[in-house]
Amino acid sequence: MAKQPGSERRQHKRIQVASSLVKQSDFNAIDLSESGIQVSSSKKFRVGETIKLELNLKTEDNSLSLDCRVMWCRPSQSVFTTDNLIGLRFIDINASNTLRLRRYIEYLQETQ
Repeated sequence: MAKQPGSERRQHKRIQVASSLVKQSDFNAIDLSESGIQVSSSKKFRVGETIKLELNLKTEDNSLSLDCRVMWCRPSQSVFTTDNLIGLRFIDINASNTLRLRRYIEYLQETQ
């Protein structure tokens, strides 16, 4: 299996998530960690661009709004889609939202 761009620099383990985790319809979630998320989209983004994502948490307060920086963007190699894969790092995340995200990831790990 090929390494994802930046995989050697990851701070936190990633966990597979439901594509509906991201509320915006132009994104599909792929995996999540405390420091970022991988999504797919028909749109192309530039490295360094910032995006605001709304995550649909199913454990507490339901919605979590996070600012993200595009770390990489490349076409999917799947024959089933023409979407782009995008690696996003959460930026300027406060302690409260970090804790909410951590609890959600722990919940997902327990239920998988």
